[in-house]
Amino acid sequence: MMILIVIEYLRNLQTVILMYNKLKKAIYVTITLLIGYLSWDFANKESRNFPSLNYDWSKERVVNDFGYVTIDSFSDNYLKLKVAEEETFQPTNTFSIYNEAKSYYFRFRYVLLSKNNVVFKDLFWLNDQPETGIKNFKLKEVDLPIKSVLEPKIVTIGDELLFQNEAKYFRREINRRINIKFVGNHKDLFGYEYYYLDKINFSLLNKEFYNVPKAQNILIFFKPSNDIEDELLSLQQLIDQIDKNKNVEKIIVMSIPIFDENKINYMLFNKKIPQLKNHSNKVVYFDVNKFLKVSPSNYRDDKNEISKQGYEKLAKEVSKLF
Repeated sequence: MMILIVIEYLRNLQTVILMYNKLKKAIYVTITLLIGYLSWDFANKESRNFPSLNYDWSKERVVNDFGYVTIDSFSDNYLKLKVAEEETFQPTNTFSIYNEAKSYYFRFRYVLLSKNNVVFKDLFWLNDQPETGIKNFKLKEVDLPIKSVLEPKIVTIGDELLFQNEAKYFRREINRRINIKFVGNHKDLFGYEYYYLDKINFSLLNKEFYNVPKAQNILIFFKPSNDIEDELLSLQQLIDQIDKNKNVEKIIVMSIPIFDENKINYMLFNKKIPQLKNHSNKVVYFDVNKFLKVSPSNYRDDKNEISKQGYEKLAKEVSKLF
């Protein structure tokens, strides 16, 4: 009798051990998956707060080394350096001041030159700011690409509505929300490409469209500059031209923001844009004002410009189209 009890006890013990091992494995797998998800979620959502996560650091390539420089002053969006001789700095690539201890990467929108002084304006730091008190560094220009997928591609075509002031947050927020590659002939402050022509209008774009980089998605966002009827006709012809390209899947036409100082013809332009759907089923009309007018914070103070929050709101809604 005692032997049977012992055997039954051992069987129950074996069952408990097997259940414990299975439970332990399940907990381990759950924790591993949770850590993986949280890491992905952090990289995806926090790239706005940690800009360095947006760049492919393994593909960094030095374009030019300017030698020794001295920091005069700096802030969150400004850097003044003393250089040995006058140089040319173009806001196309990323720059870095560095020493043996650390490198500080930054991008800028424009630069002021005066003898041996160079001032980088509308600047943002990619990884960190220099420590106060450390003055001597070397300066280099690097090609630091954005992390990106090969496909699908989008070309955003526009005027200052797509590249000036807070417009830089539009592409960055889209990129944070969806996997898409921006292509164009210029780069914004964050390094995302867009397409722009000097004195751009729909007539000019219609003639020069063969130079626009190929992409499955096209987003058009700029103000008509000539006679409104002529511009609408040119836009219609442009849509007809794009529609013939079988590789283009979507043509997003953004309406023009209506500010206090806007001309009345912008309203007429916006009113007629939806009719473009009659020329191509690829056309998607995006009503900018529908999303901006809900809150004054979508505009920059008393200026006739869209705010950072406004561009991020537009980017959120545009992202839903894909």
